[in-house]
Amino acid sequence: MKSLKFSEPLPEMILRGKKTVTWRLFDEKNIQSGDTLLFCRKDGTAFAKAEMFPSFEKTLQHYSECYRIPVTEKTNVKIIRFKLA
Repeated sequence: MKSLKFSEPLPEMILRGKKTVTWRLFDEKNIQSGDTLLFCRKDGTAFAKAEMFPSFEKTLQHYSECYRIPVTEKTNVKIIRFKLA
């Protein structure tokens, strides 16, 4: 299983659902859709498992279920980046 390490305070933010996206500039693990990932703290202690969406279709299906409306590739999505003042 492939693992990703996170520095504090990110593990707690992930567990609380406040962090749901991460960036990796160098992907030496060749992470791909459908992988199951083990999330670890910097010391290697595991704190969660995550599954990546295996396909774009599964992503659309997931959000259709979450929002209880059909979500398609033509659905408008607004991405909001913010910084607390």
